[in-house]
Amino acid sequence: MRVCVVGCGRQGLVMAAFFAEIGHRVRCIADDPERRSRLERGELSVREPGLGRLLAFHHMAGNLSFSTALAPSVAEADVVLMAIETPPSSSGEPDLTALRRAAQQVGAALEGETLIALKGMIPIGCAAWVGMWLAEAAGVSVRAGAPARAPAFEVVTLPGPLRAGSALRDAFEPPCLLVGATAPRALEAVRALYAPWRGSERIPLVATDPATAELVPFAASAFLATRAAFSDELTQLCERFGASQADLALGLGLDPRLAGAGGWAWGERAATGELAALNRLAEEYGETPGVLRAAQATLSKRRAFTVTKLQRHLKVLKGRTVVLMGLDAAPDDGNASLPLDLAEHLLSIGVKVRAYDPEGGRDAAARCPALVVAACPYEAARGADALIFDARAAWTELDLSRLRRQVRTPFLLDARNALSPGEVRAAGFAYAGIGRST
Repeated sequence: MRVCVVGCGRQGLVMAAFFAEIGHRVRCIADDPERRSRLERGELSVREPGLGRLLAFHHMAGNLSFSTALAPSVAEADVVLMAIETPPSSSGEPDLTALRRAAQQVGAALEGETLIALKGMIPIGCAAWVGMWLAEAAGVSVRAGAPARAPAFEVVTLPGPLRAGSALRDAFEPPCLLVGATAPRALEAVRALYAPWRGSERIPLVATDPATAELVPFAASAFLATRAAFSDELTQLCERFGASQADLALGLGLDPRLAGAGGWAWGERAATGELAALNRLAEEYGETPGVLRAAQATLSKRRAFTVTKLQRHLKVLKGRTVVLMGLDAAPDDGNASLPLDLAEHLLSIGVKVRAYDPEGGRDAAARCPALVVAACPYEAARGADALIFDARAAWTELDLSRLRRQVRTPFLLDARNALSPGEVRAAGFAYAGIGRST
């Protein structure tokens, strides 16, 4: 099949590589000639293990190409995959500007029967909106809910994000293939699209209506965020009571009633964007989502809790130098980054903030220009009054004794309880964890 991918972010590029790998002819639409040239040279705007190599292989093989010519690419395609980012605002309202513009361009270029597939964290109701925009652009008049002539397209949703760092694995080894479709012929077109994939024989295809399919990943993210909020509250109680958060997490994880939830992690990253979006949607329809609101309120306390830890040890923060080891910039999924949020707050109250992250430094600097991102962890630590560690990176390779010699005040805040308190103290630091009273 001929597949046209509109949107060259993580979702679009990974799916382009996936469809090329299973045997389809794929063309990716770039925004401008410069970006197309960068893609052809293998220069990606996202970091994803194995993605650049897979794209380069299929580009060289001739079954994957990049183009700026949207109209002819759409006209000759059997499937148009739209992977356009719809980042939510702080209130959860999705920004549909880019998606609407792309849908109008695709609609104006449609010829013949075409499957339009929406991929990614698709806002609830998005399939209906896109169908309307496509129909308007294609010149299809709608009267009393029925088109005057049969539209030359069907819209389906393939929801669920491809996670940063494991996007290729998510594409090739999903737990299921969730499809939102209203017409049987649209579902059959999806089956034909995935038929060459070996996983189609063992991965269940779950077919439902678009609204349900769109709701599933938001509900899953909201559940994880609620669990994260609950975990954070228990962590703080552990610190107050002198209890062991590690043993409590172990006990919860072994409880057969809770084991299916995927285990327990303190300070785990929460999909705050999706949680806010689901809250906003519930309120829009006149509901009062008490549990979801409480989870959002609890997660919003994370930054304040970290600042309180710093104040307890340093007393006055203004004029101090704090170093963030690990940034979790997450530039393209619409969710907040706790370290970056903390950095922006500390900068606003007069704290000097430096950071080190071997992977996310460039993205963090782009999102927070006032943040000084060092190329070396020991350079970042020079003259610091506090180090804040995030567990996302492999900090076991760092020499804590060497870090101690660089700092001005030997205080280390382990924001994800990833380090051994004994080893940190043996290196000469005062140690503080989350949910740990000692």
